[in-house]
Amino acid sequence: MYGRSALGDVAIAVRLRRAWVEEVGPFLDDIDHDLARLWPATHLRRRGLVLDLGTPVDFGLGDPFGDGVGETILRMLGSATHGAIRDLTWHHNAAMGPPTRQKAGRLDVFAPGDPVDMKLEQASAAISKRLRVESEAAAEALGGLRVAAVGRHMVWLAATDDRAAKAIGTTPGAASGLYEAVRKWQKATPKYCTYADESIAANSPALQPTF
Repeated sequence: MYGRSALGDVAIAVRLRRAWVEEVGPFLDDIDHDLARLWPATHLRRRGLVLDLGTPVDFGLGDPFGDGVGETILRMLGSATHGAIRDLTWHHNAAMGPPTRQKAGRLDVFAPGDPVDMKLEQASAAISKRLRVESEAAAEALGGLRVAAVGRHMVWLAATDDRAAKAIGTTPGAASGLYEAVRKWQKATPKYCTYADESIAANSPALQPTF
C-alpha cells in the first residue's frame, strides 16, 4: 500500500505523536473502544515498522484491535508516516508511569503524562518571547523553525528542509539564542530537537525571534 518512507526517525516520531493525539485517540473515543479516554495513558514505542502500545488495560488473550479497528488505525498511521508503520503490537504495562526528564529523548513517540492538547501556538509564543538574538542572520535562521510537537519534557522544532535545520548550528548566535530561550521557558536544562520536515513545518506555528 505504501512505499518505503523517506522520512527521518525524528520526523516519524513526531508524526506518530501528532497522529495519536489528533486522529487515533479521538477515533477510539468515538467508537467507545476499551481504550476510549484511556489512550492518553498509553505508552507508544516505535520498533522499526511496528508501533508497540503499552496499555493501562489488560486485554488478556483478546485482540483489542480486531473487527477492523487495527486496520483503521494502521491506515491513519501509514498515511501520516508515508508507510513507516506496518503493524501494531500491545502489552499490559501495570507499572507504567511518566518518564523522567533525564530519559526523555528526541525519538519519543508518546508516554503517559504527555499533553494531549500540545498548545503549539502557546508554546511558540512563549519561546518567541524569550528568543532574542544579536544579528539579522540569527533571527532569519531561527525564524525558519516551527513548533511541531510538545511533550511533557521535550519540544520538537521543525524546519522546512535539512539546510534550514543545519543553519541553526552554523549561524553565529542562533544555537545559543535558542538554547537560552528554551531554557527560560522550560525552567530547566533545555530538552529540544531541531529537524527537517517540510509538511509538518507548513502546518505548525513559527518562532518569531527578536533582533
